[in-house]
Amino acid sequence: ALVSRGPGQNGTARELGLAAGARYEHIWSRDLRTLFFFEYVQFNNAGGRPLVTDDATDSTVPQQTTRRFTTVGVRQSFGPWRTALVFQQDLQKQAVNPMPTQRFYEISFGRELFRNIGFDIGYQYSRVPRETGQTMLDNHTFLAMLTWRPSFTYP
Repeated sequence: ALVSRGPGQNGTARELGLAAGARYEHIWSRDLRTLFFFEYVQFNNAGGRPLVTDDATDSTVPQQTTRRFTTVGVRQSFGPWRTALVFQQDLQKQAVNPMPTQRFYEISFGRELFRNIGFDIGYQYSRVPRETGQTMLDNHTFLAMLTWRPSFTYP
C-alpha cells in the first residue's frame, strides 16, 4: 500500500508512506500448522515535517523524520491450541532531537473455545524511550484477550 498526505497545520512537506506484508502458512498435518508473517511500514517526512524547536540551538526548524515499523512473527497451531512469538521494532530517524529505537518482544498462548470464540494470554517485554526521549524504560506487560471471529453464510 502507498499513501501520500498533505503537510497538515504545522507541516512543511508531504508525508509519503509505504506498507508491505507477507505471510506463509505451512500445513504439517490436519491439526498442525505454522504461520510465518512479516510486515514493514515506512513513513518519509513523518508527520509532514513539522516545525520543532532544536534543543541544541534553541531555533525553530523543520523536523526531517523517517519512521520504520517492522513486525516479524511465527504462530504455531495444534488443533484448537496456538502459540505465537513476535518481534516488533519502531525506528525513528530524526534530524533534530533524535529518538532511540523502540523494540517489543511478545509471546502468547491461546485456544479456540467454542463457536468462533477464543481466549489468549501473553507477555510483552519492551524498551521504549522515557518522556525525555534519551534514556530507555523497560516495560513488562501481561495481557489477556477474548476474541470472536464472525462467520457469514451466503445463500
